[in-house]
Amino acid sequence: MRRDGRPAHHDVPAKGLSVRKFLALVVLTIALLAWSAAPASAHAQLIGSDPPAGSTIKALPEAVTLTFSDSLMTTGDGEGNHITVVDPMRETISAAHTDVNGAVVSTVLSPSMVMDGTYQVSFRVVSTDGHVVEGKYAFRIGTSASGSSAAAEPDLAASGKATLAVTATGPGIPGGKGAPSGSALGTFEIDLSTSTACYTVVTQGIPDVTAAHVHSTNTDAMTISDEIYVPVDLAAIDKATPVCASLKRSDVVALVRDPSRYALVLHSRAYPEGAVSGAFSTISTSDLVLPTAAGSTATPSGLPLWLPIALGAIVVVGVVGAATGIRSSRSRPEPTATDLGDDS
Repeated sequence: MRRDGRPAHHDVPAKGLSVRKFLALVVLTIALLAWSAAPASAHAQLIGSDPPAGSTIKALPEAVTLTFSDSLMTTGDGEGNHITVVDPMRETISAAHTDVNGAVVSTVLSPSMVMDGTYQVSFRVVSTDGHVVEGKYAFRIGTSASGSSAAAEPDLAASGKATLAVTATGPGIPGGKGAPSGSALGTFEIDLSTSTACYTVVTQGIPDVTAAHVHSTNTDAMTISDEIYVPVDLAAIDKATPVCASLKRSDVVALVRDPSRYALVLHSRAYPEGAVSGAFSTISTSDLVLPTAAGSTATPSGLPLWLPIALGAIVVVGVVGAATGIRSSRSRPEPTATDLGDDS
C-alpha cells in the first residue's frame, strides 16, 4: 500500500508509447529508410587512359584523359583532382587546371617543344566517398612507332579454356579497413574462344555485399593490359548457379595470361571502400593457346577441374553449418528475479 492508501499496483506505468518515444521511433525509422535507400559508395579505380599506359605513339596528343570506375568528388572548379604530365626533360607540360566530368578527368598539354622519349603521368583524385586515389604511369613518343602497342598485340590467336580461383580476405584497398573476419571464394570459368566468363562467388561474414568487380591490383607503373575493369554481377554472390558474361577480348586475355596482377574486390555497406579483396590464380586449363608478349604461345598446366568446384561446395557447407549452429545454440532467456516477482 502507498501512503495515500492506493494499492501499489497503480505505480506500474501504463502500457504503450509516450509521445516522445513515439516521435523518436518515427525519426529512427525515417533515418534507417534513408540509409538503406542511399546508394553505396566505393573508391574509384583507374580503368582507362588516353594515351594508354605503357603505349608507344607517334605524336604527343593535345590532352591526357583518365577514366575511373566511379564519379569523382568536385569542389568549386574541381580542386582536389589533378593530373601532372612531365616530359623526358622533366619539365611539367600539363595545365594547372584539370577538367572533371563525372568519372573522366583531363588536362591540356602545352609543351615548349615536343621530343621523343618517355612521358610520366601522375594523378591524384578524390572518390565520392572521400577516398583519395593516387597513381602514376608512363607512355612513350617515338617516330618509329607504328601505333599503340596494344593494337599490335596478337591477342586474336588466343583460344581454349581456363579456370581461375580467388580467395579474398583482408581490406579491399591497401591500408584500408576491411571486414576483419570476412572472406570470399570466387571461381571463374573463362572461355577465350568466345570471350566469356562464368563465375560464382561464395562469401562468409559479409552479409551486405553492395558491389563487386575485378581490376588491377595497383595503379602504379600500369601497362595497357592493366587497364581492365570487370563488374561482377551480384546475382552470382552466394548462388549455386553461375552467372555468365561477355567480356572484352583484351581483358580475358590479360586476366588469363597473368591472373596474379588482378584482384577481386567486394564492397559492402559496412565497408564501402572494400570489405575483402584477393588476387587470382590459375587452377586448371584446357586446350589453352595463349600468346605471350613476344608472340609465342604458352600452355600452362593446372589442377583438375573438379578442385574449384569441391572447394566452393566445402565453403557453402561451412557457411550453412555455421549459421545453423548459431541458430540452434540460442536458448530462451531465463526469467529474472524481477520477472518472477512480478508474476507472484
